[in-house]
Amino acid sequence: MSSSAPTIAIVGAGVMGLAMGRALARAGWGVRVFDRREAGREASWAAAGMLAAAAETVPGNETFFALALASRERWGAYAAELETETGIDLHYRAGATLVVAQSDAEEEHLRATVRYLRTLDEPAKLVKAPRELEPELASNAQLGLFSPNDGQVDPRVLCRALHASLTRAGGSVHEHAAVDDIIVEKGRAVGVRVNGDDVRADHVLLASGAWCDFPSVRGAIPAMRPVKGQLLSFQAEPGRVKHIVWGQGVYIVPRADGHIIIGATMEDAGFDTATDEATIAEQKAKAARVLPFLGALDVTDRWAGLRPASADGLPMLGPSEIGNLTLAMGHFRNGILLTPVTVQLVMDFLLSGDIPPPMVPFLPERLSGRSSAPMPDQIQV
Repeated sequence: MSSSAPTIAIVGAGVMGLAMGRALARAGWGVRVFDRREAGREASWAAAGMLAAAAETVPGNETFFALALASRERWGAYAAELETETGIDLHYRAGATLVVAQSDAEEEHLRATVRYLRTLDEPAKLVKAPRELEPELASNAQLGLFSPNDGQVDPRVLCRALHASLTRAGGSVHEHAAVDDIIVEKGRAVGVRVNGDDVRADHVLLASGAWCDFPSVRGAIPAMRPVKGQLLSFQAEPGRVKHIVWGQGVYIVPRADGHIIIGATMEDAGFDTATDEATIAEQKAKAARVLPFLGALDVTDRWAGLRPASADGLPMLGPSEIGNLTLAMGHFRNGILLTPVTVQLVMDFLLSGDIPPPMVPFLPERLSGRSSAPMPDQIQV
């Protein structure tokens, strides 16, 4: 690496920080990534890994859908490149998602959603006999929304692969290295204070999720709120659940080895990541309402994560009010899905200094002056 190469300190070693660090290291930047815990152990670790651009969209959120669709379309090539480089199988799978209606009201919602998706040229379709696709569905599964292009990836393996690629490219990841503050001089970020020591850098990138309340930039970047999600898992025969299945208030994500992930609650609980028996039991009951055989299985694991939510529930991408301080955060429920497009947009900005047009709706300045981040509405499916 040239001595004149720009240097960057990245705050947060979740999927976003690792992915940005990898891209910048490969572009020749001097990259150091700092995290208060082990890499990938917060929101990224808790995620189910759905690439659910269609299943997550609702009428009126065209801005989000355009970003999500652009990222989903990049995932195949992104996964292939990372797997070839590292030899790590990301368990990436393209397609498919099945959203199930079990009441007249849910059926009407699906019909409206499909009509909306068709206006956006998304190839989702109604399935009048969803049990033909997913035989274990409850008998009252009367209609399905089938999205052939949504998929999944294992986020824990993804973080491991990104970590390996980043370090191979010459970057470094510093775990258990808590960033106490951003160093700001004359209105510009010039580094970070890590466990009491100053680390200078030409640029600072915040990818720290809900952990972004740093004293020197307080009020200069929009507030964030952690939205807690509790998840659980079962072990079943491989292939017993064939699709990612969404029911009312629950999603069911099968892995190739028979591991089944159930999620996730939406709780305004601060930074609490504890699970509780009542909530886990309720989530299991919701899943069993959709796939009854799950009710007879033992819960093999349970965990909780904190989704980083901005005031409007959309990501914050691009320059902040502080010079040389860029944000790549606030991805809420869709950090894994939005990884490839976030990397592309933020890289375009950092390398050129120009804001790419698709980034404009997600610039942090849209939320300037908001002192708090209210709980975003839960997306209903």
